[in-house]
Amino acid sequence: MDKSNISLILALVILIIIFIISLGLDEPLSEKQYLINTYMYILLSMVLCFFTWISMDALDINFKFSLLQIFTLFIFAIISILVVHMTPARSYLLNNGAWGVFVVCMGMMTYSTYKINTMTDSLRRVMFELMTIMAVLSYIAYALPLSTFDTYGKPLSYILCTLIIVELIDMLFLSKGENFLIRSRIYGCVTVLLFSGFILFDTQKLLKNAKIITKLCENKKQLTCVDYPSASSELFLDLLNMFNGLSLSR
Repeated sequence: MDKSNISLILALVILIIIFIISLGLDEPLSEKQYLINTYMYILLSMVLCFFTWISMDALDINFKFSLLQIFTLFIFAIISILVVHMTPARSYLLNNGAWGVFVVCMGMMTYSTYKINTMTDSLRRVMFELMTIMAVLSYIAYALPLSTFDTYGKPLSYILCTLIIVELIDMLFLSKGENFLIRSRIYGCVTVLLFSGFILFDTQKLLKNAKIITKLCENKKQLTCVDYPSASSELFLDLLNMFNGLSLSR
């Protein structure tokens, strides 16, 4: 299928998801409604990422970004996600606009991973594995008591910081030869395991937040009380990093 047609289909899917989200915003907030809308935002962010990849593909943009380009995108992503988390829910236009910028920046930063997957004809397999892992881990998080993964947060964060530092040192000083490819696969496997833990932790965090937010926003309009962009951002990042990990581990 032509990439322009795929872009049109994805744009239509984005509009449909936004429409579905908007249908429930006038309803009284419940835990179920909060979870559904948050997951719809996560789905929307993944589709928007895919739309960014396809659009960049159609424009024939070089997927090997320079360090300056990557750094610029990273700064924009950091600024936009800070705006998302610092902006109150009642400023929903700014909140959602900054969230959209953040998602597009993350899509651009992961474009090289998408491109490598398409060149090696492994995109469908990676996406299938990603959805399967997400489904299994979500089921586990829902099935177990909500306090099961409370202690995972700090250890996972420490491991993530260590992994980032090790990978940066490797890229700057040791990124030559076949051994680097082997190490990249190891980093990919570690990333998959690490973000499996994050998905478990963040899913149960979302479930606990659903109970808290439902009480805080009782008899209030969802649009001015519930911050869905912030609520969805952590699991979105978990999925995106899992996508990178699965791609590297090939």
